[in-house]
Amino acid sequence: MTEKASSEKKPQDSLEEEVLSDEAPSEQKQPAVKERNKAMALLLSKEGSHRETLREVLKKEFNFEMGTVSDLDMTVEMLHKCNAAFFIHDWDAYNKDQNHKLHQRLAKMDEFVDVFRIIYTNKIGPDLLALISDIRIDRVTTHASVLINLPGEIYAAKISRQNYSPIQNEITAIQNKTTKYKQDKIDQIIEEGNIIHPKDPAVRVEFANLCYRRNDLKQAEIISKDLLKQNVRNVRAMTLLSRVLMKRGEYDAAQKLLETADVLCPKNTDRLLLLGDLFVKKGDTSQARSYMQEAVETSPEDQATLESYAKFELSEGNVNEASEFFRNSLSEEEVAGFLNNTGIQLVKNKEFDNAFKFYDLANRTLKTDNYRYALYYNMALAYKYSENFEKALEYANKTLELKPDFVKAKRLGTTLSDLISLKKNPAPA
Repeated sequence: MTEKASSEKKPQDSLEEEVLSDEAPSEQKQPAVKERNKAMALLLSKEGSHRETLREVLKKEFNFEMGTVSDLDMTVEMLHKCNAAFFIHDWDAYNKDQNHKLHQRLAKMDEFVDVFRIIYTNKIGPDLLALISDIRIDRVTTHASVLINLPGEIYAAKISRQNYSPIQNEITAIQNKTTKYKQDKIDQIIEEGNIIHPKDPAVRVEFANLCYRRNDLKQAEIISKDLLKQNVRNVRAMTLLSRVLMKRGEYDAAQKLLETADVLCPKNTDRLLLLGDLFVKKGDTSQARSYMQEAVETSPEDQATLESYAKFELSEGNVNEASEFFRNSLSEEEVAGFLNNTGIQLVKNKEFDNAFKFYDLANRTLKTDNYRYALYYNMALAYKYSENFEKALEYANKTLELKPDFVKAKRLGTTLSDLISLKKNPAPA
């Protein structure tokens, strides 16, 4: 399998499937993650004879097939297409920021959490060591040995994963925010992990984060500093220590740590958002915006990243700024899905004013009416739940102007007309 020159994006589920029901707001449906092809590898490298050599090695040793991709920006699409269980990356063929952006993006995507990642390079430098401390990279090897030792690296990667306990795998999911559990269960997993694996740096840093969330700043500081003594490039420990400093109002010290971590291991969206939050606290909204937009550009699929940026712009009253950025950065389907689902969640939490801000942003951002009917329908429901029946009926009618055969909107309009009539002419006591 080889790459194709295509920029076509994977279609999303129909937005109509995600609109609120007439009875209660619905949960967003999560697509099932399909099992990966364990006899398939994808190689990201420039063109060259080494590709055929590696293909022959994998075929001989494991009976693997191997796809190839040269354009780093097409890697995600190719991983989707070939469904490879193994991703092999020629690190030196691309620049540092491109490499980090790709791996940080993959770490945020549920469908790639089980992909084995193997990197080969001429020299294992500080940025790679920092990346290994930040996200799961299964193996790193050198150019000199990759042609000979690739089967051994694949075997070692598989054995390494097998040796991970279920709790260690859950900790990885927690780090990448791909866990399916709620916060109480997450905290329980971390506490158990800290008892079973007290020397695992990944477990320790998550336990320190738990201490931070429980406002035990002293313990969080002790653990993060201890981890940094063991590994000065542990960017997760740097990030945690910066959070502690921010909470104490020591913004300059926190900034120094975060910027050091960002230089060592760029394109981590959580760290970029934290830098944005730091500069908001320091009163530099321009710098805050720059970091938050970089986070969105790195992980455009990540709902939490998009929501953080949108909330920042809305809090600053910059609806047009946010609308223009989303128009230029995301497809209409992505914008509609993200803003719609955020609005749904806010309505569920009865945060109606914030929900209407997100719906207004969505309305300004959509370029066509393809998804606007669903947006208007949800706005009608939101106004209904906030007991503004007149406004709800206005948006139910707007929905029907765009989609006259929308049965749910017709039924909602009838219900709202009855509620308005009852409000004007209440039944006698």
